[in-house]
Amino acid sequence: MKSSGGIAFTDVPADSPFAPAITQAVEQGVMTGFSDGTFGPDDGVLGQDFGVMLGRAMAGPELAGRPVPIDILSEILENPVLDIESGDPIPRLKAIILVVNSVDQARPGLIPDIQGILERLRELTGNTREVARAGDAGLLTALDDGWTGDMMDDPMPRAEIAQLLMNVVQLL
Repeated sequence: MKSSGGIAFTDVPADSPFAPAITQAVEQGVMTGFSDGTFGPDDGVLGQDFGVMLGRAMAGPELAGRPVPIDILSEILENPVLDIESGDPIPRLKAIILVVNSVDQARPGLIPDIQGILERLRELTGNTREVARAGDAGLLTALDDGWTGDMMDDPMPRAEIAQLLMNVVQLL
């Protein structure tokens, strides 16, 4: 895959459904590729690294390439959902909950607190309110096709994280 800005990753096919989000995430400084020219679209992301990426997405494209403001980063990294001590990649469910909680902190009321909708997502996730709210706000656009309930505890791959974070940028 090669973006309009000249970013190329040997492991991201141009026809990947996540290619546009990966390109945008890298061009906006939210995520980076690896020095060997790969992106690692199927790799997991450690919780602390996800927190930094989320902070970059929430800070906005005008801060691309600069440090995340400490107030944004500290709120994310101190969230009890984010278990940065585990050393494990962040699961899909925790990533989504952390995004919803972080957007709620930054922009209260932006994601409606909904009840009784998105039955499909509730079935998939065991009736998780944050996932239903994320879906209603468009944060799961291009993500939840084919997810099953047991997949929500699996590590969220970098390609899906790129899509989720670009959905955050679009929402904000």
